[in-house]
Amino acid sequence: MATTMVGEKVDPLDLMRNTLVMQSKPNKQGDFLVFSVEGESASIPMTFEVGVRSRSGDYLDMGSIWFMMERVKFNEDNEENLPYNLRTCADHNHKFISAGERKELLYYLEGKTNALQSLVDNPPLFTITGPMSPGRRSPKKRPIDPAQLLLEATMREEKKLRANAESLHSGIDPRIALEAIETARAELTGEIDSQLQKPMRAYQYHEEMRQQNLLYEIRMRGYRPTIVVPQTQSSVINILNIKQLLEHGRWSKPTSDMWRSRPKEEFVAHTVGGELFEFRVVDSTAKFTKNDWKSTVAVIVDGKDWQLKGWPFASHGQLFNAIRGFHLYMDNLGEAENCKSWSVAKISLKRNARHQDPAVMMEFWRILEKFLLQKRRREFTATVQIA
Repeated sequence: MATTMVGEKVDPLDLMRNTLVMQSKPNKQGDFLVFSVEGESASIPMTFEVGVRSRSGDYLDMGSIWFMMERVKFNEDNEENLPYNLRTCADHNHKFISAGERKELLYYLEGKTNALQSLVDNPPLFTITGPMSPGRRSPKKRPIDPAQLLLEATMREEKKLRANAESLHSGIDPRIALEAIETARAELTGEIDSQLQKPMRAYQYHEEMRQQNLLYEIRMRGYRPTIVVPQTQSSVINILNIKQLLEHGRWSKPTSDMWRSRPKEEFVAHTVGGELFEFRVVDSTAKFTKNDWKSTVAVIVDGKDWQLKGWPFASHGQLFNAIRGFHLYMDNLGEAENCKSWSVAKISLKRNARHQDPAVMMEFWRILEKFLLQKRRREFTATVQIA
């Protein structure tokens, strides 16, 4: 019998994402979605609005997201053809999620990417109050007028793309913006699916931007992006448990008996920007070549000075500007003293809450993916090293 996560504040979107990443799905019970995580359950009202904005500018609610997933994601193996469009959403009193938005949202919820443009910085949290009562019902949503919804969405899209001078004059070809308006209008009306017809100029622009980021540069040189972990048996994260955490969202204490026979490198697969990449993980840089350093994208530090000794940078500031730093620590132990002053992303692991490990994995990849998809000036040096 599952216990209830009473009193805990949760982000329902994170619950949905963690559940899908673990190859499971929530159950719909009346006007609630019930999630089961590590033997605990949480009931979220369908009307609860999460931290994702639709093109119309409104927050999406759990019911609208679930309705889309039932008809798009979970309908693949269903013999019954359940259409998903503006009309069916209005008939069932749900907000419509356009084809372009659906693709991005599903990629995010399935853990294929950690970037979601429509995600707000501080999403609303839901407090679990207790077991779901059979007689309890969510408040009724006001009826949605599909014609008004389409009009508002189109007007907002045109205003955003035509009147936003900052966007139009920051390197984006205005022809791409106009083409995007026409595509968005046709997509909203159901005339085309954005996955079947894409603006060619927008696609070419995307390709040009993609070729400028660090990840593409590393791939073009024929190397794998590299992550360096602590070479310490007692570290919270080392080469013995990194793959399980970053691929499967599960942390386990490294086994000391396996330390002497540990592998020299591990390989972790992850999708970035819709493409699958294989990341190399090592715990020693002693034999690094120039290309090895140029392929290093992240380092997980445990706070010990000697871990970074001899690295080809003039300062810790230059190091963490060229290579994304992370400090993963147990919440009951706190941050390492050195890491408090280092420019590294600090992520805590809950000592007795393994069901929250997927959120740690997602946060790691979200931060690293943002770092990888930008062009950076990397300040390596052959004459100065960190002491």
